[in-house]
Parts: sequence; C-alpha cells; structure tokens
Amino acid sequence: MVEPNQTPEDAKNGNAAQNLGRAAHLRPLLIAGTLAALFLLLASVFWPNLSERTKFFTGNVLNLVISVAVIAQVVIYRKQ
Repeated sequence: MVEPNQTPEDAKNGNAAQNLGRAAHLRPLLIAGTLAALFLLLASVFWPNLSERTKFFTGNVLNLVISVAVIAQVVIYRKQ
C-alpha cells in the first residue's frame, strides 16, 4: 500500500535504503580497530628491548578486540 508521502517506487523498495547503510556507521570503528592492531603488530616487531613480543602482541590485541566489540555495541544501541 502506498503511504500518502511515498511514491509507488518508494513503497516497492521500502527497505532498500535501510539495507544499503546498515553497517556503514561501523565502518570507521573497524578501520580504527584495524589500524590499532597494525600499530600493535609493528610495535611488537620493532620495539627495542621488548623480550616477550608474542605475549605483548596477543595480550594487547585481545584487549583491543574486546574494546572494539563494546564500542560497536554502544554504537548499534544508540542507532536503534
């Protein structure tokens, strides 16, 4: 059924606009998380006097993943 403010084309494709931008608000968060993980990798490889490189990288990346997941949940809840 066509709403008073809609054209027939909008009524047919009512959810099309929502589907296109569904994850667009998470893209900057994912880019920032990827850059932070890359920074941690480079720091663990090239930092002088770092004795336990693998432990440093894995511990910090796990904390980064948890932080990104929490921030993503906040962003999603605010969009709802």
